[in-house]
Amino acid sequence: METHRLLTLLGVVLLIATIAIFYLDEEKPQDEFSFAYVTGISMIVVFLASLAIVNKGKFKEKSKN
Repeated sequence: METHRLLTLLGVVLLIATIAIFYLDEEKPQDEFSFAYVTGISMIVVFLASLAIVNKGKFKEKSKN
């Protein structure tokens, strides 16, 4: 599998984990840290890396012109 597809698949898994952690958390304290933040930020980073890999060739073409 290509790298960007693996990253996209990992991003989807992190999205599902984020939603599951957020909604299945029994106690929802307003002042404490939620682990859904960690998976959510990780998901965004993985999706951005996948997007950068997919568009890597387009960035190179624009810099040559």
